[in-house]
Amino acid sequence: MSKRRLTIIGIAAAVMLFAGAVGYAAGNYGSKTDPLITKSYLDSVVQPQMESELKQQLAEAEKQMRSTAPGEFAELSLSGGQTLLCSTGCEVLLCSGSASALGDLVDTTAGGSVGSGSALSANHLYISASDSAGLTAGSGGAKILVSGAYSLG
Repeated sequence: MSKRRLTIIGIAAAVMLFAGAVGYAAGNYGSKTDPLITKSYLDSVVQPQMESELKQQLAEAEKQMRSTAPGEFAELSLSGGQTLLCSTGCEVLLCSGSASALGDLVDTTAGGSVGSGSALSANHLYISASDSAGLTAGSGGAKILVSGAYSLG
């Protein structure tokens, strides 16, 4: 045989041996006997980390979502441009300052409804008809009384 032919056969054999080793390693990687991640790692590291992050996110959401007991009102001072988002059935009374509606609010004092962007009247009781309704304080701010679940933005 010629030297060149032996070299080609040697290279081909080396490539086939390498491909076989890679195929064997890829076929057994991540199997039941050799897992990618062990269950003990998931139980001792990943799960506590995920639980910690979830508790932190829940605490942040709880801070943002506030609520008063039914029939009790909380007094809030909103700065100019600050928003108050109400849950369905939340009651809002504008005491002083100016504010405009976000979404549709029911004006129980006047017996009508107020559309989004409309100015709210002082000393009128408004009820939120949906979770996306609320108010935005005017440039001078506003003092309001609120009863029910709400969040400040």
